[in-house]
Amino acid sequence: MSFCPKCGAQCRDDQNFCEKCGGNLVSSSINVNPQVNSDSQSPLFQMEEKKSNVGKTVAILVLTIVAIILFTSVFMSISENSEASANAEAQAKLEATAKSFEDLVNQDDWATRFDVSNVKFVRENYSLYITGTIQNKTNRAFSYAQIEISLFNAAGDRVGSTMDNLNNFSSGSKWKFKAVVFEDDVKTCQIEKVTAY
Repeated sequence: MSFCPKCGAQCRDDQNFCEKCGGNLVSSSINVNPQVNSDSQSPLFQMEEKKSNVGKTVAILVLTIVAIILFTSVFMSISENSEASANAEAQAKLEATAKSFEDLVNQDDWATRFDVSNVKFVRENYSLYITGTIQNKTNRAFSYAQIEISLFNAAGDRVGSTMDNLNNFSSGSKWKFKAVVFEDDVKTCQIEKVTAY
């Protein structure tokens, strides 16, 4: 026994159309499941449409492809930015190295970049020092500076050398250097060079 999906009338199983309303009793997309309401004893009908899983599958596939494309584009963008940043860093280091190399090559012109004054021998507590002042005449701050001094005896023979160094020698500043002398027979000295980078 079946029921008409339009009017709910009871029909025989071999009927194709409802005798009461003429509704189609044969349908491939609708199942009619009668339920009886306990209050009125009249049948309630619930129509269930047969849904195709093809639509859900296509939707999931499309969403997956879109997610993969988005992930790939974000990853590529991050990768390109990282590479550009690394290239810029490498270029900056290369330029800094070139500038330092240029400074080392141009050490012969140290007298144009640094002013050395008040050089003298000073004896303090049984030790001999060479002291003086160096002024940075450049517009550049140096992370390291060094003065090298040759030492000579009374006959003018070179008997040794000494040096002093400084970290962070800023532009326009003055450095009061103090280089210890270990040799006993030193009578004169000569500033060989001031190195800075």
